[in-house]
Amino acid sequence: MAFGSNGNGGNGRDDSGDGGFGRRAIERTRQHAQSGTAAVSVIGPEFTVTGEITDRGVLKVQGSVEGNLICRTLSVEESGAIDGDIRADSVTVSGSCDGQINARILIINKTARVDGNVIVHESLSVQPPARFEGRCRRGTPRDERKKPVDPAIFDRVRQDLDNSPLASGPSTTDAPN
Repeated sequence: MAFGSNGNGGNGRDDSGDGGFGRRAIERTRQHAQSGTAAVSVIGPEFTVTGEITDRGVLKVQGSVEGNLICRTLSVEESGAIDGDIRADSVTVSGSCDGQINARILIINKTARVDGNVIVHESLSVQPPARFEGRCRRGTPRDERKKPVDPAIFDRVRQDLDNSPLASGPSTTDAPN
């Protein structure tokens, strides 16, 4: 559960008797995790959050965030505003974002305003008349990246070259006088 969300489908009532923060709320979160569905966290329109946010599930931003966001799925609603960098698997923007976005899939809806550079690994969609100011480049998904080369390999190659007969050059005893 997160701010602005009571986990009851938005009907405005909390029937758990614990204000949405006790054992029943924790049990609902466990049920989401066990069923394979991601829990939805909401930053409501009345909230301003300052600082870095990390969420393993779905995050809906209706208020404002001043800081970096890391999550699996992010939805910035029309009333939502983010001033910071975003790193997520899937991002849908209908509000405003100021900062870099790094995502596998990015959808910029017609009401969106995005100011900042974008790195997209798989798919980018921009619906007119959305405003997008910045540079866009394609990133390489993690599973397609080459593994870094071990620097010790270069040391072994240099040693092999130093020990080879070619490394010492022509022999001085073989050279004519």
